[in-house]
Amino acid sequence: SATEIANNAQVLANAGYTADEISSSIKNINDLATGTGEDFSSVSNIVVDGLAQFNMSASDSAKFADTLAKTAISTNTNVLQLGNAFTYVGSVAGGLNYNIHDVGLALGIMANNGIKASQGGTALRSIISRLASKTSKARDEFEKLGGSFYDEYGQARPLKDIILQLHDGLSKLSDEEKMNAEKTIGGVRALSALSAIANTSTDKINELSDEIDQCNGATAEMASIRMDSVSGDVNRLKNSWKNVASELMGNVEPGFRKVLNSMTRLSQSPVMNTALTKTAENLSIALEGSASWLDQSG
Repeated sequence: SATEIANNAQVLANAGYTADEISSSIKNINDLATGTGEDFSSVSNIVVDGLAQFNMSASDSAKFADTLAKTAISTNTNVLQLGNAFTYVGSVAGGLNYNIHDVGLALGIMANNGIKASQGGTALRSIISRLASKTSKARDEFEKLGGSFYDEYGQARPLKDIILQLHDGLSKLSDEEKMNAEKTIGGVRALSALSAIANTSTDKINELSDEIDQCNGATAEMASIRMDSVSGDVNRLKNSWKNVASELMGNVEPGFRKVLNSMTRLSQSPVMNTALTKTAENLSIALEGSASWLDQSG
C-alpha cells in the first residue's frame, strides 16, 4: 500500500539512499514483494540488508532482487527463506567478495535437499569459514581432495569453483571416506550440506548456475504474472481501500484530534471535577439507601 511504501522510503533514506536510489529501489522491492506474495516490509529489509552484506550499492537493487526471484523460482525455497539464510552467511560471504549469484546457487542446492533458511545459512557459513582459515583441518582435507580455496595471489576463489571442487573431490570417495571428509571440512553442522553438494551432479550444478545467471527481469516478470490473476485483482482492491482509508484518516484526523483534546480539557476542568464529585456522592447515597431497604425487606 501507499503507507507501506512511504514508511519504507523513510527507512531507505535513513540508510543513506538518495531520492533517485529510493525511487528505483522501491520499484524493485515492490515487484519482488508482489511477485512472491510476501510482506513488503520484510522484503525491503532483505534487500537493504543483503545489499550491505554483499557490498553492493543501491543501483544494484534490481540485480539483487532478480537473483533472489530466480533462485526462488528455480529451487525448492522462497525469498523469505533466502533472506533468513543471508542473516547467517551474508556478511561472511561478502567479506570474501563472493557474489549473490554463487551464494544463491549454494543455498539453492541445499534447499533442493531440504536444507533451508537458517539451517542452510549456518551450514554454508560453517563450510566457508572453516575453509578460509587454518584453525581447523578443513582446508588440509579440502586440499587432499584436490581443492584450492585461495588463488596464487591469496584471493578467495569464486564460491562456484569451491562448490564444484568439493563435489568432484567428495564424489570419488567411498561412503566411509566421504563421511569422514565431510565432517572434517564442515563440522557436524554442515554434514548434510556437504552431502547435498556431493550428491548433486556437475551437470545439475552448472544447469542451475546458468538458470540463475539468466535472471535479468525475473522480478518484474514474476510480479506481472501474479498480478494478472484473481489474487492480483484482490490485492489491488485491498491496496486501493487501504489508500482510501489512509486519505480519509488524513482529512478527518485534525478535526477528530481537536474534539479529543477538547474532551480531555473538559474532563480536567474544575467545573467537571466538581460535577463528577457531586454525582459520585449522590450515587453513593442512593446505593446505601438501596442496601438499607433490602436489609429491612429481608
